[in-house]
Amino acid sequence: MDLELLKQWVGILSQAGFFGMFAWLAKSGVSYMQKKHALEKEKLMAKDKERKQWLENHDKNVEAMKQVDENLKAGNVAVLHHMIYENCKMYLDNGYISTGELNDLEYLFRSYQNLGGNGTGKILYSKCQNLPVKGDAHIEEN
Repeated sequence: MDLELLKQWVGILSQAGFFGMFAWLAKSGVSYMQKKHALEKEKLMAKDKERKQWLENHDKNVEAMKQVDENLKAGNVAVLHHMIYENCKMYLDNGYISTGELNDLEYLFRSYQNLGGNGTGKILYSKCQNLPVKGDAHIEEN
């Protein structure tokens, strides 16, 4: 084998080695980036799952609070209805109502109505509005 042919082969092999090493480095870099991307994707998926779970729990809590709110509202309507009923019964039995009692009854009825109450509470309130109004002095006398 002559020296020129040997130089050519050494040149070819060294070039192939350089390109082979470059290809290996590129392949290793791509593999590293793919693994890094997969880990980041996995972390993001885990965070997304946590957020979805948090939102589901939040929605359940909101629904539970809405139910509690509805129950409290219904309870308040019932208490206001009872207070209106008892007060109106007393005023109608007396045959009159004082200015302060009418004012108090109006506050009760307005709250009762704003919460959705109607029916007998409204009927009784209307009857009491038509009663003769006396000053509050009779309250202090009794």
